[in-house]
Amino acid sequence: MKTTPQLFQRAAARAVTVLELLVAISLVSFIILALYQMFDRTQAQMRRAVRETDKYESGRSTMDIIRRDLTQLGYVKTLFNSGHGAIATNWNNILFAPAGYSAATYYQPGSLVNNGVNSYFALSGSLNSNVLSSPTAWALAAPNLRISSLWNSPTPTVMLNAGGAILQTNFIHDLFFMYFDPNIRTTIVASGSIQPGVSYVATNTLTYPPGVTTYLAGASFYGMAGFPNYAGGANRALQIEGGWRAVGYRVASSTNALYPLSTTPGLGTLYRYELGTYNNDATRMWYAINNFAANTPASQTNLFRRVADNVVHFKCTAYANNSTFPVSGGDVLFFGTNVPRYVELELGLLDSKVAAQAQGMVAGTNTAAAAAFLYLQGDAVQIFRLQLPVRIGQ
Repeated sequence: MKTTPQLFQRAAARAVTVLELLVAISLVSFIILALYQMFDRTQAQMRRAVRETDKYESGRSTMDIIRRDLTQLGYVKTLFNSGHGAIATNWNNILFAPAGYSAATYYQPGSLVNNGVNSYFALSGSLNSNVLSSPTAWALAAPNLRISSLWNSPTPTVMLNAGGAILQTNFIHDLFFMYFDPNIRTTIVASGSIQPGVSYVATNTLTYPPGVTTYLAGASFYGMAGFPNYAGGANRALQIEGGWRAVGYRVASSTNALYPLSTTPGLGTLYRYELGTYNNDATRMWYAINNFAANTPASQTNLFRRVADNVVHFKCTAYANNSTFPVSGGDVLFFGTNVPRYVELELGLLDSKVAAQAQGMVAGTNTAAAAAFLYLQGDAVQIFRLQLPVRIGQ
C-alpha cells in the first residue's frame, strides 16, 4: 500500500497537541474552582443563616419564659399588711438593713427591722419583744425581687467591633423573685420518693434526711439531691404543688450552674432556678433566696435548668420610687410589701461559631487569649430587650 504525504498531513491535522490539552485542563480547573468557591460561599451563608435563626429563636423563647414568670411577680401578704416595704441597695449589708433590731427600742406598728437573719414588720408597738420569741408582735417580711452581680464579677465588659469601636457594655446580673401559683395540689409521698427541690409538709413526725433533722406534723421541708428517703413511718410526707414559688435566673459556666464564669470570661449559659413554698411561708422564701445567693451546692445541684447558651450579657434593671436600681453597678433587694413599678431586661447572645472558637481557646488553657478574642466580637452579639410593668394581683 502506498502512503502519500497528503495522508500524513491530514492525520496530523486531526491530532490534539499537549499544549492544547494543558490549556483545556487549566480552563476546566478554573471553572471548577470558581464553582466550588461559589458553592462554599453559599454553604457558609446558609450555615450563618441557620445560626442566626437559632440565635433569634433562642433569644425570643428565653425572653418569653422570663416574661411569663415576671408577670406573676408579687409580694407575700403576711399577717401584717400595711403597704410598707423596704429596698436594700447592698446585699452584703442586708443583714443590717434597713435597721438592726434592738430589744430596748420601741417600734411603731409597721416598722421594718432586721434581727441579723431575716426582716420583720412590727405588728404592734413593741418594746423588749424579741422577733423570734414573740410571734404575736412581729411578722416576717418576705423577699420579693433581687438583682445582683456579686456572684459573678461586677465589672462590666466592653465589647468592640472588628475596627475597635465600642458597641456594647455587657453586664452579668442574676435575678431572683417570687411569684404566686394559685393551683395548690397535694400528694402523699412514700419514703424513697422524695425529689430534690420539691416542697413537702410532714403530716406526722418524720426525720429527713434520716438521722439529721426531725420535723413535727405541719412542718415544711425541701427535698435534697441524693436523699430520697425519710424515717419515722410510711406515707408521712405531703408534696405541695402551687402556692408561692421562688424563681431565679443566673448566668454561669456552660458545664455547671454552680461554677461562675471564670472558666470562660464573659461567656456562659443562662440557668433557671425554682423552689416551691407552701401558702405564704416567708421563712421558706428567705431560705430559698439565701440558697440561691450563697450558691449552696449540697441541696441545689438539681434545681437549675438550662435556658440559653452562649450568653454574654444579662442586664436587669428595676424602676421604683422614681429611681433606678441597682445603683452604681451594685445590687438591690426588694422585700416586705415593696415591689418595683416595672423591670427591664437585656439578653445578649453570641454567635455559636464565635462562641465555639472562644471555648476552644479555653480548652487549650489560653483563657487570656479567649477573653481578648471575645472583646472584639461585638458584631456577633444580638441584644434582646424586654420592659415589663409589674401588676400586683395577689
